[in-house]
Amino acid sequence: MYAKSTSKLRKLINPIHFNFSIGYGKTYYHNQTVGIAVIKKDGNHYLYIPSETKVGYLIRWFRKSYVRTLLYESDQILNNLANDGNTNHSVSFKGKGNTFPITLSGHVDIFKKFRVELGSSIYIHFIKTLQPEEKYREDLGDYVDPIGMHYVLKAYLMPSFKLLENNAYTLLLNTQVSLNFTYGNIIKDATAAHNWIVPVPVGIGLTLEKHISEYFSIFGRLTYEHSNTIDKILPSNSTKVVSLNQQSVFFQVGFTINCPEIPRCPLPGCDINVKHKHSNKAYRGVSMFTGKNYLGYRLYNK
Repeated sequence: MYAKSTSKLRKLINPIHFNFSIGYGKTYYHNQTVGIAVIKKDGNHYLYIPSETKVGYLIRWFRKSYVRTLLYESDQILNNLANDGNTNHSVSFKGKGNTFPITLSGHVDIFKKFRVELGSSIYIHFIKTLQPEEKYREDLGDYVDPIGMHYVLKAYLMPSFKLLENNAYTLLLNTQVSLNFTYGNIIKDATAAHNWIVPVPVGIGLTLEKHISEYFSIFGRLTYEHSNTIDKILPSNSTKVVSLNQQSVFFQVGFTINCPEIPRCPLPGCDINVKHKHSNKAYRGVSMFTGKNYLGYRLYNK
């Protein structure tokens, strides 16, 4: 009964836990053309669609969209390219890079066993080189990004199930759906280079929380994410596309905090550690970051 607060604002925000985390991960890229040839010219890679005479698209996979340009190769070279298996089948480029996620979120617990988290992240990706499949490596060479860094802004929903919970720890099984937007430069680029919306990027993972106090915990989270988007080079012809596939594994560490439902005791001479009352007003006896008294006894129960 001492936990009851007369403040409507505290009652409203107390169930909401605010989270912050940073981490490190590896992202694996698989970019594949379907019905589109790839040609290398002057150190750059271009997409070539035979139905568009002498027209190429400068590949810019990690920043603003492809640049449509004229190709000045001879008709014979372009005809040979159009008839090559490169066009009729597909060309794959693969690579991997380091990723650094920074996440802000909030969650609420539901029916003691479930949790719903809503948040947003910025992923800083470092990827410089994508290699074509072996049979095209001699002709095409590696795709080299001129900057080697891009950003993904993500909004996500994470429903979770509590596998274990006690006064010291909580172990959760996480699932995730998100909306991802890729930018070459989040300050200068007004629009995203790619919108990872359909199919929805998904993820699964585990979170382990260590409870420091009733209102403050630290946690570690391991997550696997998969996302795929389709770039339609010709809107009128859906068979001419580029599939951009990413698979990532992340480990993040962070903290979660929520607002106490009652204020801390203001009396300087009061030595009561647990929740108590003065003049019929409820107070907590210690800092919101303290979970035990001086004897080592826990001051709260989950």
